[in-house]
Amino acid sequence: IGYTKEKTIIQMCLEGLRLEDFIASKNGSTVVAFFKDPSADIDEQDFAIVNNDRHKRYRYIKEWDAAISPDGKNVAYRVVESVGSQENEFIVLNNQEGKRYFNVGVIFSPDGQRIAYVVRERGNKGFVVLDGKEGPKYDMVSDIHFSPDSKNITYKATINYTPFLILNNEIIDPKKYDAIRPFFTFSQDSKLVYQGYKKTDDEIFLIIGERETKFPHWIIDIPVFSPDGNKMAYKGKNNEGDFVVAIATGNKIQAHKGAYEDIDAITFSPNSENIAYSACDGEKCFLVINGVREKKYYNKINDIVLSPDSKSFAYSAVKEGEFDSSSYGKGAVDGEFVVINQQEGKHYLRVNSLVFSPDSQKVAYRVLDGDPDIYARFLWGGGTDDLKNDLRESVVVNNIEGEKYLNVTEPIFLEDNTLMYFAYDGSNI
Repeated sequence: IGYTKEKTIIQMCLEGLRLEDFIASKNGSTVVAFFKDPSADIDEQDFAIVNNDRHKRYRYIKEWDAAISPDGKNVAYRVVESVGSQENEFIVLNNQEGKRYFNVGVIFSPDGQRIAYVVRERGNKGFVVLDGKEGPKYDMVSDIHFSPDSKNITYKATINYTPFLILNNEIIDPKKYDAIRPFFTFSQDSKLVYQGYKKTDDEIFLIIGERETKFPHWIIDIPVFSPDGNKMAYKGKNNEGDFVVAIATGNKIQAHKGAYEDIDAITFSPNSENIAYSACDGEKCFLVINGVREKKYYNKINDIVLSPDSKSFAYSAVKEGEFDSSSYGKGAVDGEFVVINQQEGKHYLRVNSLVFSPDSQKVAYRVLDGDPDIYARFLWGGGTDDLKNDLRESVVVNNIEGEKYLNVTEPIFLEDNTLMYFAYDGSNI
């Protein structure tokens, strides 16, 4: 199927090591593997290997919070250490230890050149550390995001139980509006987007950067901007209480005709001309493209992607009887699968990370396959790592399965349409 070349990136040289997790950069240049050595002293059991460079050992690495910059040049992960009866956390950035705190969490800017993390101190005070500099302290901090150009950062802060919207460590003036609805998001040209309400005139406004526009209603969920930045799509409610999708172009707002019990996963095509989203009426969910609903019905739709040429679409879906991780032992009657241009693929325990090739001719995604009862036992703590080994992951391209491994990363298409991903076979990556 066009991808058979393998290269060993990281080799497990010691017996008894256990791979906890591994991640790869978006461009495929860097892979980070996290290992545990149960035979070592408790303070030296966890360590990372970055492109075969073995890092220092620690008591505990929270590998699920690890991050690689998009260009693959910077790697950060969170470490826990014990000091007497207390535990401290710190960020290791490019194998250099940061300042000790009570609790931390990290993100990179889109260009990979800036790093920010939320810190929670003992006593629950919180603040943001941006490029190594500590920001103002608040009662609580959350929802941190960089702008697309990496120059701005926004987050939520709470003071005396009152939430505030923060931009570049400055509070957005709370006196101008009687209420603010933040989205913690930016427009395509990196301007902060939020809504404000003035009680005296009973008016709602949409604010994008410094531009304030009267708006007919509150926006539900996070608005989505088209790639060219000229359109904004959002989820709203009509007078009957049903959800609708509306598109704002300048000062003009046009709602799609359909109204549904729920709407999710609003997605623009790369050329900004088409828009797709999932909609549900009762237990029936379906895809809607440019306001026209598809005739295939599912219990849930996820991960909608449109091809680079804006002519094809793919999404993952589940049907009634699908394995339900919230119901132990239910098993999988139908399964989770990918739909490409209305054609359903094979059903699996789990499907994610859908991506089109640059030439729009291929769709790749990651799947998990195996016994659904074993999967349920593993999810709900009734299984061990040995039990997990009975499940296998693979990458599927245009409904053709690749080789099965214990773990695989999300698939990446390079500019020449070559598919790349990293896999773990129990001994090597």
